[in-house]
Amino acid sequence: MKRHIKRFFFYPPGESVVAMFGILFVTALIFIVILGDNIREAIWLIPHDRIKPFSDILNGRLAGFWVYAAACLAIVVRNYRSFAAQSRSNYVMKRTKSGFEIHRMCLTVPVIGLIAGLLLTYLVALGYQEEYTRIFSSFPIPAEYYDFNFWRALI
Repeated sequence: MKRHIKRFFFYPPGESVVAMFGILFVTALIFIVILGDNIREAIWLIPHDRIKPFSDILNGRLAGFWVYAAACLAIVVRNYRSFAAQSRSNYVMKRTKSGFEIHRMCLTVPVIGLIAGLLLTYLVALGYQEEYTRIFSSFPIPAEYYDFNFWRALI
């Protein structure tokens, strides 16, 4: 089983898949979920006479994703450095079948983590949109207040 995991994840020598996913999980927990709670605070602190569109509430509040993306980039750099720092990396580099295999070893886990973080950020924003809709649906506000563009809010 362990052999299949190594073959599937292609992690570099001296690096642990569990450690990489652990770092990404902790970073996602801190910067995407916990800091994403400020969206909820913004929704609940809006006076009902000055309701803002949901897209205005999201502006700048999903910045935790970019910290998470920087953590993924740091793991990529650490993976590439493991080939220069580990003594057995020369053995691995001689045994690779192609030049792309080293890149695959270094990029697979961080890219999977980045896609999962993007999906998690979208789900967090979608959950807060549902809360916004639930809270303000009884007030006479325009329908476009409920719409949001995820990519614009992320950037």
